[in-house]
Amino acid sequence: MTEYREFHPDEPSRIAVEAIEEREQKAHKDESIVTTSVGVVFKTKPVALGLLQDIQKKYNKLKPKPPVYFIESKGRAEPNPDDIGFQEAKSEWEVAFIMAQMDALLLLGTQLVSTPEGLPVVTDESWMDICEILDIEIPKSPKGRYLLWVKYVAAPATNDIQALSLAIGKKTGVSDAEVETAMDRFQR
Repeated sequence: MTEYREFHPDEPSRIAVEAIEEREQKAHKDESIVTTSVGVVFKTKPVALGLLQDIQKKYNKLKPKPPVYFIESKGRAEPNPDDIGFQEAKSEWEVAFIMAQMDALLLLGTQLVSTPEGLPVVTDESWMDICEILDIEIPKSPKGRYLLWVKYVAAPATNDIQALSLAIGKKTGVSDAEVETAMDRFQR
């Protein structure tokens, strides 16, 4: 014979309250919301992995190859991956590749929720004027300007970019370790 558990008269209310409190705590810990060091609030969303793979394919075509030297003692030519020029070109390529992927994450994986009072918004000329003074080209497209605004105004600290990248990465299926590795390479 099956035994059934008896419920205390207060138990349904207690369980309901616990469930509501747990849900509220989860809502307050929404990992898709990121607030930057300057107070800009973004909602993060996934970016198609296929897009990141397409960026990788394009950059793989640009990946530098080590110079080939003829080695007389061996009677053949061999690549020299230790060549200083190659090492510099490879480092520059890695940074450019990581930047392209980060740009895709920031552009497609963020949605502006709010901007604190006093901080220039995307359409504000003041931040664009500063960029022009510093000889930084202002993109003509609204998406290009949004990306530049995110990087230069809304999320100016490395920690901001890292927090956004981690949140977007989680939604996209990129591991925290992959994001951390990319950030480490970028910071070098």
